Amino acid sequence: MEPSNLTGHADVTSTGASLTTPHLPRKAMTWLSPKVPAGRPPIQGNVSKLCSSKSHVSEERRRAWELATATARNGPASLRFPVYERLYNLNVCAQQMVDLVGEISSRLSPPPDDILYHQHLIQQIRSSVTSDVLDRMGDVEHIESWLFENLRRTEEMNLRDPEDAYLMVGEQEQDRIRAGKPPRVQFLDGNGGSREAEGTAAKVVAKKPRASRNEKAKRPRSN
Repeated sequence: MEPSNLTGHADVTSTGASLTTPHLPRKAMTWLSPKVPAGRPPIQGNVSKLCSSKSHVSEERRRAWELATATARNGPASLRFPVYERLYNLNVCAQQMVDLVGEISSRLSPPPDDILYHQHLIQQIRSSVTSDVLDRMGDVEHIESWLFENLRRTEEMNLRDPEDAYLMVGEQEQDRIRAGKPPRVQFLDGNGGSREAEGTAAKVVAKKPRASRNEKAKRPRSN
């Protein structure tokens, strides 16, 4: 088997060993056949729209995200980043190689002395590639988390009822009154934001302390 690029597709030569094992479903090996789903997933378009908005994303973050998701559509539609499936298959195949090397060596007499060396070499390559991919994907997922947080906030604003703000403030004022604290706002309907007043417009009046006569005397007069 020739080494493959994690962002592309592997070239598999014909070998006598079967790659099908109980812990590697046949469906998981579909990555060996290049398949690019037609069209763009809706979630990809939504994030692209967010990244193109000048009010949400800086040019630097937009370029970083485009670079990170350049191959996001080259794989199964169920996975946003097919590299995770490639990484899983890499680890499974590496373990298969370790097992096959041990099986082959056990059938030779005498067994080769460098059997452990070759097995450790395979595990070293597996762990090194896995570590590098996870480090890179950690940065990618950090950008993704920031982007989707903005999308979530946008959806919250679209789904929010404007009257909810008055209801929330009214409930907080009722809690203050029950706790014996003075109110901070005044509702014109007099209900303090109760559920029955959901359709009534409320006006918040900020109470400012009046300046004393001494403070007024200290203020400079305008010419």
